[in-house]
Amino acid sequence: TGTATPAACDNLIATQGVMSIKPVVNSTYCVKTNQGNIAIIVVKRIDVDVNGDPSDNMTHALVQATIWASDK
Repeated sequence: TGTATPAACDNLIATQGVMSIKPVVNSTYCVKTNQGNIAIIVVKRIDVDVNGDPSDNMTHALVQATIWASDK
């Protein structure tokens, strides 16, 4: 709960890992780049191509991202 911090995200990634997700609008996700930077991503909008397909294929996502440079 509350605002995600780089330290909290780094801890979550270290203890729970990062896996494949299906993004959800207004959800916050923590990721770590190959360079060791921590990013907090908030999904703002998702566009889907329904075309009668019940699985609803995501075509675009609008996110707000904050990336902190690694001190390492």
